[in-house]
Amino acid sequence: MGMDVLWLAPMLVFLIVGGQLILIDYRSHRLPNRLVAICTAGILIFQFAFCFAAGSVSELSQAGLTAVKIFAVYVGLYMVSRGQLGMGDVKFAIPVGLIIGWFQPDAWLISLMTTFLLAGIFALVGLFSRKLEKKSYIPFGPFMYLGSILTLFIGLLFGQ
Repeated sequence: MGMDVLWLAPMLVFLIVGGQLILIDYRSHRLPNRLVAICTAGILIFQFAFCFAAGSVSELSQAGLTAVKIFAVYVGLYMVSRGQLGMGDVKFAIPVGLIIGWFQPDAWLISLMTTFLLAGIFALVGLFSRKLEKKSYIPFGPFMYLGSILTLFIGLLFGQ
């Protein structure tokens, strides 16, 4: 039981601190560096603790590699987006990648696609309901958070 709790602890950090981050992003279109760093550090602390207790670093290396992949995608998108994607979103990609990599490292691309699908649906609904205009900015952090949670939840349902 103790190892199970320790294995799930990174998700608890992500749910709590990431939840605060998406609320801030939704209201102010900002992902504060301090909270992103707290989220990342909290996740890593529990991941290191689990690996130390288990005597293996394979889970941590998978999480790290996944975080690097997702971070690299967001860096690339940041460079081509001409200001549409913020640097906070790029930084938030690290804890998102750590969580996806910890629980389902093979689902990192699905998580990205789910994130963009959710943001696209939101934008289309906003445009059709005239709540958004073509030049409107939407906070992307909430979609990164929800896309990763949804990916993990669906993976749990289907046993992947």
